[in-house]
Amino acid sequence: MKVPLNRLARVAGLACIAAATAGFVLPAHADRGDFRGRPAARHFDHHEWRGGQWVRGHHDGHLGWWWVVAGTWFLYPRPVYPYPPVVVQPPEPEPVIVQPAPRAAPPVWYFCPESDAYYPYVQRCPRGWRTVPAVPPGLRED
Repeated sequence: MKVPLNRLARVAGLACIAAATAGFVLPAHADRGDFRGRPAARHFDHHEWRGGQWVRGHHDGHLGWWWVVAGTWFLYPRPVYPYPPVVVQPPEPEPVIVQPAPRAAPPVWYFCPESDAYYPYVQRCPRGWRTVPAVPPGLRED
């Protein structure tokens, strides 16, 4: 059976046009992934994406923070620095100054010159009491 040449040319031309059109359209539908060639995150639905977790460690030769969703690892591409160490300088304690106790007033006796006696042996002294150092009877230097 013989096929006319112009019909064969027409089918071949349509096949070339279909192949060229597919060459332009198919890459637009392909999952290109991120700039490192990993699958893009957009193929996860909201529930799967929220079910992911952060992992810090080595994966694919990289150390860092990774977001892991349904077995797919996404590297957080920025350096993650730890918090600086907390250094607490306690304040220097205030110097404690203990004042010595005030000296007790020396013991005194109240003497009444008019009656030549001491209180409480005399209850009243008309001209007023005179204070004298209290010295026990055996220690006086009279």
